[in-house]
Amino acid sequence: MGSTSSPCHVAVLAFPFGTHAAPLYSLASALASTVDDSGVIFSFFTSTRSASSLPPVPRIKIFSVSDGTPPGHVAVHEPPHLEVGRFMSKVPTNFTDALDASVTDSGGIDVTCLISDAFLSFGGAIAKKLNVPWVAVWTGGPCSLSAHIHTDLLRRKNLSDEDDLGFITGLSGLRIKDLPDGVVVGDLTQGFPKLLHDMALALPDADVVVSNTFQGLDPDLDSDFGSKFKMYYPVGPLSLLNPVQAVSEDRFGCIKWLEQQKPHSVVYVSFGTVVSLPGTELAELAHGLVSSGVHFIWSLKDSFREFLPDGFLDRTKDQGIVAAWVPQAEVLAHKSTGAFVTHCGWNSVLESITGGVPLVCRPVLGDQPVNARVVTKVWKVGVGFEGKGIESGELVKCLRKVIRGEEGEGMRERMRRLKEMALGAVGVEGNSVRNLKAVMEMVVGKSGRV
Repeated sequence: MGSTSSPCHVAVLAFPFGTHAAPLYSLASALASTVDDSGVIFSFFTSTRSASSLPPVPRIKIFSVSDGTPPGHVAVHEPPHLEVGRFMSKVPTNFTDALDASVTDSGGIDVTCLISDAFLSFGGAIAKKLNVPWVAVWTGGPCSLSAHIHTDLLRRKNLSDEDDLGFITGLSGLRIKDLPDGVVVGDLTQGFPKLLHDMALALPDADVVVSNTFQGLDPDLDSDFGSKFKMYYPVGPLSLLNPVQAVSEDRFGCIKWLEQQKPHSVVYVSFGTVVSLPGTELAELAHGLVSSGVHFIWSLKDSFREFLPDGFLDRTKDQGIVAAWVPQAEVLAHKSTGAFVTHCGWNSVLESITGGVPLVCRPVLGDQPVNARVVTKVWKVGVGFEGKGIESGELVKCLRKVIRGEEGEGMRERMRRLKEMALGAVGVEGNSVRNLKAVMEMVVGKSGRV
């Protein structure tokens, strides 16, 4: 993209919890990479802790915002809702103060476009006050976004847990029981239900809604969102469109070990950085891995090793690796990886698609049950532990089905087609690449005037 007629200052507001900041940072970096004009700058706003995991990127400056943590406060295994509650008690003042600081830091270049995580619905009000475009970014899956924007409709209906959501475009095959907490029941005046309901009400006013998915994965939802929002652009998978991450380390030798294994023979186990399974489930998982005989890589924090059965590490030293940190994208992309035991966070689902690896789903919270249902019953690229935790015998059945069974071959073939679709979206002139260019044209082309 060529030079712009006047300086542009794009402000990007992150929700600094879970895996929200990373895809938004990837989007900002991808947008920044599309312009060759020094007159376009990006300011990225997140908490100090969140910022510590983000590598430096040219033309993007990171500004810290208060997360509400009192000086000297030490959080030990604190529930996520307490951290989020403290943070939300400081918004939007913490962001507006940081925005002012970024303008001063830039030499007085006013913000000309505001991009925010869709969770931060007050971004629309800030953009309106500044008289600039608002771009809202949904970092989760499209089915959960649809559930949130249909909250009021769902609450008006008298529905039971097993009722199918086929009356909502694109949600056939999902049930009421799969929906995130707060959609059908819960107090919409406080906490996460309020945050997400406020988002659903605000998104139709956004100049653009951007989503971390790709066209064709959920075509009915593509059409539905296109009719509900002023402009809707799927630009994912962001991890492929612009992979922003620190230099990958493999200090536990996972990739070297995978090179010695047969194709599709290894199960990768990880529940992300937010979800923690009960100790009893971790023990069942360990017993199941041993009983299955399947080779494995298990990403497990050192603090959870106490839940492993006595002697587990010694008994499995030739069967697998237990590592405190694993280069997940590289492991899932490796030809030896044949299954992924996961909580079904959206980023993990996308990485599994781009690696072509079927999933074994153990959802825990938020949008994970929705994602798991789509994986197992709509796309049919995985199996799961529905309505219960991991039990060793059931895990053995799941792993043998996916790794060694004929059904697993079918899952791999369907996953291969999704992978090709994802790679095509981020290829030269792919849908996501074109959509990204359209977003950048709007961001820069409007020069801050709505």
